[in-house]
Amino acid sequence: MQDSSHGQPHISARRCRVCGRCIDACPRGVLELDEDRICIIHPELCDACLACEEACEQAAIEVSFAIVWARSVADPPDRD
Repeated sequence: MQDSSHGQPHISARRCRVCGRCIDACPRGVLELDEDRICIIHPELCDACLACEEACEQAAIEVSFAIVWARSVADPPDRD
């Protein structure tokens, strides 16, 4: 089972200054301002483009994702 948090932004409440740059930078509408904090309202839309992470001057956003190596056609099958 895949960890559903991969590819989604994680926002540090301690570092976030609620400037809204991440919201403006996100092309998919994943983030929204909710009173006095930035919220992830549509995590399923996040494609891990890193726009929000790059826009954040406080380094309050981190987008984690897993790298999955595909087996090459030339690789022999695993033998149990």
